[in-house]
Amino acid sequence: MSEGRVLVVDDQQSIRKLVCMHLTKAGFEAFDAVDGNDGLAKATEMVPDLIISDLMMPGMDGIELCKRLKADTRLREVFFIMLTAKSRTEDKIKGFGSGADDYMTKPFNHQELLARVQSAMRIRNLQKELTKLGEIKDEFLGIAAHDLRTPLTVIKGWCDLFNEEMLGALNDEQKEAVDGITQQVKLMLNLINDLLDVTKIESGKVELNLGQCKIQDVVAQHERSYALLASKKNITLKTEFGNDMPSVNLDKERISQVLNNLLSNAFKFSPEGSSITMASVKSGDFIEISVVDTGIGIPEEAMHKMFQKFSQAGHRAPGGEKGTGLGLAIAKKLVKLHGGRVWVESKEGKGSTFTFSLPIEGPQDLPEMEEAAVSSEAE
Repeated sequence: MSEGRVLVVDDQQSIRKLVCMHLTKAGFEAFDAVDGNDGLAKATEMVPDLIISDLMMPGMDGIELCKRLKADTRLREVFFIMLTAKSRTEDKIKGFGSGADDYMTKPFNHQELLARVQSAMRIRNLQKELTKLGEIKDEFLGIAAHDLRTPLTVIKGWCDLFNEEMLGALNDEQKEAVDGITQQVKLMLNLINDLLDVTKIESGKVELNLGQCKIQDVVAQHERSYALLASKKNITLKTEFGNDMPSVNLDKERISQVLNNLLSNAFKFSPEGSSITMASVKSGDFIEISVVDTGIGIPEEAMHKMFQKFSQAGHRAPGGEKGTGLGLAIAKKLVKLHGGRVWVESKEGKGSTFTFSLPIEGPQDLPEMEEAAVSSEAE
């Protein structure tokens, strides 16, 4: 049984043959490629467990090859060892910056190379096991969600019949009990849906359906949707748009989900008589959309975890509403898929502003961005 598949990329034939020979004797399947372009083509075709690549090569060098591989969802977990005659610290930093996992300098000791390869394969095998466990978890959640939704839907259906008094009149105490059951069923259904959303996003199973869209249209749709709730809670809901707002290349359904999660959070923590504003402005090559409330704000000690799964703001909602603790985490992940970022500014007792940015041209191969910036003005 093979110890693993290794692709050796080097423009020097003698190096390729030597490394492949030692790997084959150790039980690995060794393949070679004559340069970066050949290496990229063969890696795409065979998906090796490990790549050993020279840094300096004609055409596509090792840095560019590593960047290309790490940008490919099928290849980003492949362990990458950079092999080069250069030993300068800045070259090593550049190699690691491209996504390389390890670094060796020529001339190298073959026993050390083999030890590094074996260590890399142990890491790679652990990654595969984690991936398999993740797939099992996703499958379990899918089955559990389906099995839980059915009885919850039945319970909700019976509650609706009682509320509509189709099974006879209810007294005030009975109505309160049925309302309580209905609210808990809704909370559980929301939790199931949010868990499935998080799982799909984290497993890379969410594909964006991109198209040109005016952010004003998305905001206006939510202004209409939340008008009744705003009226019931005596909250002023308004919009503000910057001048000359361009169309944005985005997935309208997913960005609507982001905005809905932020609005739901704002309404939950805004008391009667307060206001909520949806604002959007152009900032360079990005559009920034904000949900500004004048609610209870966020304690400074809770700011750093606002976009973590199952996090809570630290204050109880004025109306006692409960959430799943996943809405903001989902919003952050969906915005990141679009190539943007999300952040919050808050002053306890004065309100909060949640903002997310979207690249106007749509998702690009952007440099790694800070996932969530958080700032507090608590005094």
